[in-house]
Amino acid sequence: MKLKPWCIPCLISVRTKEILNSNLPEKEKFVAVKEISRMVLELSNTETTVTYVASIVFKRVKELLGDSDPYREMKEEVNKAASILAGKVESELENEKPIEKLKKLIIYSVNANSLDPGVAGYSFSFKKLEKELEKENFGINDLNKAFNLLSKSKKIVYLLDNAGEAVFDKLVLKEIKKIFDVETVAVAKFNPYQNDVTVNELRKLGFGEVVNKVLPVNKDFSSIMNLNELNELKKEINESDLVISKGMANYETLPELKINKPILYLLKAKCKPVAESLKINVGENAAYLYLP
Repeated sequence: MKLKPWCIPCLISVRTKEILNSNLPEKEKFVAVKEISRMVLELSNTETTVTYVASIVFKRVKELLGDSDPYREMKEEVNKAASILAGKVESELENEKPIEKLKKLIIYSVNANSLDPGVAGYSFSFKKLEKELEKENFGINDLNKAFNLLSKSKKIVYLLDNAGEAVFDKLVLKEIKKIFDVETVAVAKFNPYQNDVTVNELRKLGFGEVVNKVLPVNKDFSSIMNLNELNELKKEINESDLVISKGMANYETLPELKINKPILYLLKAKCKPVAESLKINVGENAAYLYLP
């Protein structure tokens, strides 16, 4: 998705907030905020993507802060809280029919996509998530079509997004494997980007117990920018029957890559440009199946 006018103030707000919330001395914050704001403006044009600008500027934020993972503590906190909540969910759904259980787990994982500090003006607490976990609120829902496709699939690639959310993705992947007996590849970043879950964090969460492969992407970009630079991921996608893509950044970027595979986008539309492209309202959930 190309950069929209609304993206520019959003990017400045999110990236400068990371500076302002840091432990830098005030004078250094002043200089850093000016530099980051100027950088966003210089990189912004109608031919680039919001994910590219966000990623390049976040690299600079990490350099200015002298911290390779500024969201480390936040991710640890939400993963712990999500793991407690996920334990309750598993108990509650123990006697559900398999497909109904999978639908509910997907709803939970999409609602957990709300745990995202990367959108200016969009706030969502873990306490609020617990209250609203079961709300479907789908503006577009292609889950039944996706399940039909899954029933014919041999391999899927699952692109993960945020920490906390990933705990529920683990439950989704576990159930998919149980129902459809497909090979599953979970993909996450090797290097930290914002509050996105990393491969090391996936291993701590026990993803190795529920998927066939945990695949690292050795880029700290918000999404996959160039498949030709990622040979192993490209191979896995080419061999797959379905790609399941979590979050807005993947939705904003994957269409640019012209992937010739069905893609199930699972996300909450947290900003105007994404919501408009899906023809849904801001705050609504999307389970959108793209068919090439």
